[in-house]
Amino acid sequence: MQDDLTTMDDAALAARMAAGDEQAIAVLYDRYATPAFSLALKVAGDPQRAADVVQRAFTSVWEDARQFDPGAGRFAAWLLSIVNYLAVSPAPRPVPVPVVAQRSRPAPWCPARLSGGRAGGD
Repeated sequence: MQDDLTTMDDAALAARMAAGDEQAIAVLYDRYATPAFSLALKVAGDPQRAADVVQRAFTSVWEDARQFDPGAGRFAAWLLSIVNYLAVSPAPRPVPVPVVAQRSRPAPWCPARLSGGRAGGD
């Protein structure tokens, strides 16, 4: 029978997350999304930026789950330090999308361009 992840402590969930268990990160998100958002909002001052910070923090936690050391401190402290770091860092700049130059109006039709000669006569 599968363990009830909601009753596990953070260190056990972090270990499962490091092993690739997506349900473990979901439980940790449910536990800490609100305090993470509150901290990000307090530091960043903007709800949209705070939401972005929380998303990037949990992505970082998922990608670097093996970096968490329960002997060095609690999971909540690790997560919130990541949130704080991302919130005080400058917002990532959007990647510019190249714009193809277009003429403001189409080139006028010229019969000489089609025939290679002069228009309207010899």
